[in-house]
Amino acid sequence: GGSILRRFGQPVIIGYIIVGMILGPSVLGFVSNDHDMKFLSELGILLLLFVIGLEMDARRFLDGFRLSVNTALLQIGGGLAAMAALGLLFGWSLNLIIILGFAVSLSSTAVALKLLEDMGENETMLGKTTMGILVAQDLAVIPMLLVISALDDAAGGFVVELEDAARIVGGLAFMVVVIYALGGRDMGPFKFSRMK
Repeated sequence: GGSILRRFGQPVIIGYIIVGMILGPSVLGFVSNDHDMKFLSELGILLLLFVIGLEMDARRFLDGFRLSVNTALLQIGGGLAAMAALGLLFGWSLNLIIILGFAVSLSSTAVALKLLEDMGENETMLGKTTMGILVAQDLAVIPMLLVISALDDAAGGFVVELEDAARIVGGLAFMVVVIYALGGRDMGPFKFSRMK
């Protein structure tokens, strides 16, 4: 599938997805064990990200980290604002607005990096900036999961108990430490002064 699409100048990964759909339970049903497929897919993504991490130069990556963090925060804010507008229009609950807002603000790191690799854009400014934004989005997933864990279906909004509050504060503190450790003084919207 990848070879066929490459001849037409299309991304190889689309061919992989199409062949997977054909062989999976939706069409021909050659592969039907969801547990094994989930394990193999997660393993494949981990290996792809591991190889990309081996090839990545951390110093050059950190040069554009401030732009990456600001862009990821802007994407998350924009996604939440767009879903809030739709939620007011269609009468969605707060839980649904937050979950959909988080979902539309994230990108698939594995797919995007594979596309950059196929296009030969890994070492260009576009590729480095895109990679930085993807990593910043991946780091943002931690507080997102903490916020989602505080949602309560019955109340239709936030119910934050002491334990949940401690996890959210701990997760945000972890993010600040990671940003500080990675970049030093001017990271994202924060300005840190490193001790001499």
